[in-house]
Amino acid sequence: MVPAIPYDDANESSTMPSESRPVEDLLRRLQGLLPPPPESVPGQADFKAALREALAALLARLDLVTREEFEVQRALLDRAVLHLEALEAELARTRGESRTGAQPGAPPE
Repeated sequence: MVPAIPYDDANESSTMPSESRPVEDLLRRLQGLLPPPPESVPGQADFKAALREALAALLARLDLVTREEFEVQRALLDRAVLHLEALEAELARTRGESRTGAQPGAPPE
């Protein structure tokens, strides 16, 4: 998995695979931190390709999920918490009724 990095470059082709977008964005950010290279540096294209491959390999080894996958899991967890709270409340009500001798589900006297 690769991290979900916002991608908003309108000049890039929309046909670019979604998994390469974070790598490309990270490369652009790293290039922005470095001083600009001289106009013609031999091997500059090879260096960029090697850097792109190294970053892709590094990100592939990390245990990351996309923002979409994270939000899906967060929604499932929120739903499970609500269900657990409802079950805990029902259990507490049932235990309270059994202590008073009332039948579970019977209306209170």
